[in-house]
Amino acid sequence: MKKALVLLLTLAMLATMVVGVSAAENTATASITISNAKNGETYSAYKLLDIESKTDTAVIYTVADGWEAFFETGGAGAKWFTVEGANNYVTIKEEYADDPDEVKAIAAAALKYAKDNSKAAKASAEAAERG
Repeated sequence: MKKALVLLLTLAMLATMVVGVSAAENTATASITISNAKNGETYSAYKLLDIESKTDTAVIYTVADGWEAFFETGGAGAKWFTVEGANNYVTIKEEYADDPDEVKAIAAAALKYAKDNSKAAKASAEAAERG
């Protein structure tokens, strides 16, 4: 169950990448809301990409430290992403961008890579009942 919950959180992070991030300027805090979170369950987030720059209509991503092998040719993420140029800009391949099943598969592959390579979650939190 915990693995599925982490998968959903990873999926949520990837989904923001697919539709384009319209995040506020860099802030010290951020939050993720998980619908139907199970009280007492721990949820974790992994950082696969860094934001190189952004405009009102686009975001440029690069590979986060420690995730290079996931994205490189032959890596688990190479099916879905292209890494290009001297700055290693990452884009999702167009044929996968709007397919929810493929986005779930990306999340599953990223979670497996994190576990297999002892990647620490960027953040974890235990769900608590709202009152």
